[in-house]
Amino acid sequence: MDNHLSIALIIFATAWFIILIVMIRARRISVRYSMIWFFAALILLVVGIFPDLFNLINRLFKFAVVSNLIVGALITRL
Repeated sequence: MDNHLSIALIIFATAWFIILIVMIRARRISVRYSMIWFFAALILLVVGIFPDLFNLINRLFKFAVVSNLIVGALITRL
């Protein structure tokens, strides 16, 4: 992954965390629903810090393409 993309992901995830905290404090979003958004921002932050993590997991589970891994993870979560 390109370094610019990794930096952008880290900045975006950090901004996402700050926005969520402000929204919780202003009571515009409940804590219950914000946990889902915090989890999504955490995943973006981890991918930004460790960009080859999805490739490692992809090789472990032997998916053909990384996007298939992500779709499979989303389907099993539902």
